[in-house]
Amino acid sequence: MKNDGKYIYTLAQNKIVIIDAFPADDAKILSEITVDGRPRDMFVNGNRLIVFTEDNNGDFVFPQYDYMPQPRYSIKTTALIYDITDRKKPEKMENYSIKGNYFRSRMIGDYVYFIVKDELYYYNNVVDMPVIKQGSVKVMAPDVYYFDNPEQNYVFHTIASINIKSNNVNAKSFMMGYSDNLYVSENNIYITYRKNLPVRYYEIEREERFYKVIVPLLPKDAQDKINAIKDSALDSYEKWDKISSIMEETYNRMSEKEKKDYVTSVDKAVSDYEIKLAQEREKTVIQKIRINKGDIEYMTKGEVPGSLLNQFSMDEAGDYFRVATTSQFWTREGNVQYNNVYVMDKDLGITGKLEKIAPDERIYSTRFIGNRLYMVTFKRIDPLFVIDLSDPKEPQILGELKIPGFSDYLHPYDENHIIGVGKETADNEWGGVSIKGVKLSLFDVSDVNNPKQVDMYEIGEAGTDSEALRDHKAFLFDKTKNLLVIPIREITGKEQYDSRYGYYMQKVWQGAYVFGVSPADGFKLKGKISHLDDYEESQFYWNSPGAVRRSLYMDDMLYTVSARKIKMNSLDNITGINSIDLPFDKNQYYEYGWR
Repeated sequence: MKNDGKYIYTLAQNKIVIIDAFPADDAKILSEITVDGRPRDMFVNGNRLIVFTEDNNGDFVFPQYDYMPQPRYSIKTTALIYDITDRKKPEKMENYSIKGNYFRSRMIGDYVYFIVKDELYYYNNVVDMPVIKQGSVKVMAPDVYYFDNPEQNYVFHTIASINIKSNNVNAKSFMMGYSDNLYVSENNIYITYRKNLPVRYYEIEREERFYKVIVPLLPKDAQDKINAIKDSALDSYEKWDKISSIMEETYNRMSEKEKKDYVTSVDKAVSDYEIKLAQEREKTVIQKIRINKGDIEYMTKGEVPGSLLNQFSMDEAGDYFRVATTSQFWTREGNVQYNNVYVMDKDLGITGKLEKIAPDERIYSTRFIGNRLYMVTFKRIDPLFVIDLSDPKEPQILGELKIPGFSDYLHPYDENHIIGVGKETADNEWGGVSIKGVKLSLFDVSDVNNPKQVDMYEIGEAGTDSEALRDHKAFLFDKTKNLLVIPIREITGKEQYDSRYGYYMQKVWQGAYVFGVSPADGFKLKGKISHLDDYEESQFYWNSPGAVRRSLYMDDMLYTVSARKIKMNSLDNITGINSIDLPFDKNQYYEYGWR
């Protein structure tokens, strides 16, 4: 959903709907555009609109010297550009498509950058290379880049740019691993993925462990015999047959004390080696690609231990790139888990680091603001860490606050206050932790050494949820308007038996909670908005088409959007002013629920 202060542009299932939304009393739908496939994202720039869709695509590959093409079924991502000068009659200008799944997109000025991922398809000595089509005509075969780090599987990442005003297109493809996160600044794209070496590397590591760790702990005569066999021309099976005989003979001639000491020393050495090896495997690769007015240029790559939670785990500040990661791996001693912060230079070399923060916990949310990082980890309580990054060589923890619950999303209120959205928790009778309702927290971080929670508001019982916990676009906040809005799916009562279905169900309220928020007054509930009628509210709905997904404001009017309708409420007292029914087909259901 987008808006420009007068019009709302929303994706309603497989339609682009343009609404003349202001003033609210006269709001009406101006036009509907039906698109093929599943709409994934959209941008509006002046009188241009671009929408990205995904569609199942049956295509053909002609193998080398074969007599007929072979079918290949894949996903196709399409970029549709419309001229919306006349909002009542949008005109389609261009249709560009790339084989693969839509990943992410960003608009910078008049340029829209988008990334499409397609697994490397290899058949009969032919690799199906990325191409860009304009309609059904191939207009570009992007240059393809690959890197010196081997992967278990390769994925083409085609980065394309479109000038939304001139419709000019440019693209390059990069062979990477399975990417999971993306960060985009004004000048750079950072694509991240877990390091995943081919299986053969792990097979070799077992052999190296034996020679590097175990053999040096054997008696000298056994070491000499084994090393001589290692350097011989025998094949691997013959080598191990002879080595295992030496190992058995050496172990059998040991006294009981020598056996015990040997096993103890080997166990410790192998454990230390495996921890070091696990840390090396548990790494994230970061690829840096420069962008400038549609140009795409590969720069460099780097690696950091651990994995990234989401885009808010990354930040670019001048020539430095900062990341927060969670390291988690298994050893023979059990699960190891802790958190890290790394500062990298422009070439993605690590210049400063903080490691092993909050052992046995993982990161739930992070937010970089200026030279500070606010980081929430969780296992039983919610530690909020304030981390100083002003010295890129020596980041340091300034303060820490421990409270029940956790925050999945952090949002700045001002330079001294942070809003957190997450879940409340409580110790249960079995000695564990129970997850309760959705929690809003307001943190005062003016004293960086002693952060405080100045207010908290809990919504609903256990099972209550909000899309804002997973998607920051569902979170609406404006300090000058004293306005905070989040969609809520609230458990409003205990399970009740429903004879229609023959099992127990929970009653669910769905809508938007509207708050005022300030350091002086904390959270003040202004009102609640639901798109469900009285009959629906009495039913056991979950993720229904009436669930509020997004909200926005124009002047003194608040707009809430669900798959079925848009409602307008006065910001003064949250009273209903008007509503518009969106085109909705109850027979269309998408992967992530009703749209």
